[in-house]
Amino acid sequence: MCGIYGIISRRGDIRSESNLILAKQLANSLEHRGPDGQQMILCGSHVLLGHTRLAINDVDGGKQPFMHSTLEGIRSIVNGEIYNYHDIKRRYFLNSSYELDTNSDCEILPYFLHGLLPKGDLAPMGMYAAASYSYNDRKILLARDFFGEKPLYFYMSNDVLIFCSEIRALAGVITKLGHVYLNQFALTQFLLYGYSLSSESVYREIRKVEAGSIIELSIDRWILLNREISWTASSLSKQSNDQSYDAIKGSIINYIKDSTLSDVLLCMGLSGGLDSNFIAAITRDRITRAYTVNYEAQGGSDEAADAISTAKYLNIPHTTITISNQSVARLFVDQIKRKDSPIVDIAGIGYAALYERMHADGFKVALMGHGGDELYMGYPWLFQSLE
Repeated sequence: MCGIYGIISRRGDIRSESNLILAKQLANSLEHRGPDGQQMILCGSHVLLGHTRLAINDVDGGKQPFMHSTLEGIRSIVNGEIYNYHDIKRRYFLNSSYELDTNSDCEILPYFLHGLLPKGDLAPMGMYAAASYSYNDRKILLARDFFGEKPLYFYMSNDVLIFCSEIRALAGVITKLGHVYLNQFALTQFLLYGYSLSSESVYREIRKVEAGSIIELSIDRWILLNREISWTASSLSKQSNDQSYDAIKGSIINYIKDSTLSDVLLCMGLSGGLDSNFIAAITRDRITRAYTVNYEAQGGSDEAADAISTAKYLNIPHTTITISNQSVARLFVDQIKRKDSPIVDIAGIGYAALYERMHADGFKVALMGHGGDELYMGYPWLFQSLE
């Protein structure tokens, strides 16, 4: 999705040539995430905020950074999507003194970050990474969604804090400020578990904003405070414990409908699994095309036949992408280059081929099924593990 970045200068020299060069480098490094526009703003003498846009909602008007005309002294940038945007807008904005400048779902998030809306039963649900600056108290907030779906990395020294959506872009900038070293602790976690468990990254100098948290930096005190996003945690804890078939089905249907908020065409990755088939059945009237991968090499699991059958039954146009033996090596190397936070996943090459083709066909939003087969025992090996 979009890319966000920023530089916070403790010394107040944000307009210096060196800082502007670093910001330009970050913007160029994130250009592939934001083909629909780039913009950066200077907030006083201490803060620079930048955004590269992939336009999904309010394509013409939802440009960032958000200026928040009815919020005195607050500027913000967001990467992600707030699924229940329309409900929140009706509840909190239609009859209040707050006015939204755009129809972008992301514009509402800073109101929650700064505690300007009540922490009631209607909290922002979605996937996001965000940064918001307040002129009034000279504080910058960095936040990630509860499950950490959207990445956000930062580097902090005695004089500067730099944050970015991608670790590669951030590491490229930091090398101009000093050396960058591999983090043996994070690498050990990866070798043991297949992913990193902590807020540390593969570089010692770069940290991650933890999932479901807000990092607050006071420019005056130059101290980081870390707290949980309490409104999301409390809203999740209030979910029904009803595990009946109808309750689970209704919950999944509602969530899928909410999370497909988009002003552009939708496609999807379709396998033979329970999760993607369920999504296809619910959203079939909105799906322009479904894609499935299979492999030239013999053996293994080939779900293309099941996916083709589902697409035909649901009357969804379908494309099968065959991954050749030669392209496996190319896609593997591509995945190594692209993954900011390495994770052991045998499906990575298949996803890479899917996204490559979807992008070539002009799609910006792809629906994917993840976790349903594991959660609802869709794989035979799950039953075997219980024997």
